[in-house]
Amino acid sequence: MPGSFNSGIGRAIDPRYPSNLFVLIAAPLAGVAWMTWKLASEGDWSIALAGALMAAIATFLAWAIARELDPDRPWTAGVAAVLAAAVIGAGAPSLLVSGAILLAVRITVRSTGLAPRMTDLAVVAGFGAVVGTSDPGLAAGALLGAVLVIDRFLPGGAAAASLPIGVVGVAAAAAAAAAWGTLIPAPGLPHGPEWVIVGVAAAGLAAVARPGSVEALGDYRREPLPPGRVRLGRLLAVVGAGLTFIWLGGEGLTSGSAVWAALAAAALPGRPGRALRRVN
Repeated sequence: MPGSFNSGIGRAIDPRYPSNLFVLIAAPLAGVAWMTWKLASEGDWSIALAGALMAAIATFLAWAIARELDPDRPWTAGVAAVLAAAVIGAGAPSLLVSGAILLAVRITVRSTGLAPRMTDLAVVAGFGAVVGTSDPGLAAGALLGAVLVIDRFLPGGAAAASLPIGVVGVAAAAAAAAAWGTLIPAPGLPHGPEWVIVGVAAAGLAAVARPGSVEALGDYRREPLPPGRVRLGRLLAVVGAGLTFIWLGGEGLTSGSAVWAALAAAALPGRPGRALRRVN
């Protein structure tokens, strides 16, 4: 239960669920595939190992984001994982950006069924500042703080402290970007393989227009997820990844490739099967 570690946003990964088992296998395989390719092309073990870790985590993050965006259809998370792994060659995704957008969407969707606790609010705002230190991280880092503010005004919102903490989080992300990241936009068009991500992103935009009915239940409070929150979560994912693209052009586009992969998977047509309707 979340109370054991005082968090309202943590989610367990139970391998008894097919979707969870899939990513526990797929993420390491993506890492091995990337390492093998890097060793064959460059022969440098340090680069290959770093790339393998990046590929494995990016694959997992795409899966996790898709589970939040499309809670009724676990199979789309598998599609997102495969797609994210496939497009890594177009440019390295930012794990910080992807992680920030995952948290922003999870808080909004309420997939755990619980509001963020005080420790969650502090950690999320602090993580937003850390994300802001990376070149592509301002939009995603500031989004984390903004989500805490927005959540306060949604039905079932977080504690009153989420409002000032969120404002501080936005300011901290901006300050971190000014000191170590990229505060001033440097937009530009994609180049070469980055255009592959443009296609994925274009497909992902359709996720916002998906029907809003939701049957999935929260992890700990077994109530249906609010459809309005799920729709808002999809919109915020587009905003976070889209602003990252606008801020840095092609580099920003590839930084959010795991997010775009999740959105593209969530935009696919299809209905959930009866055995797949639990959030996990």
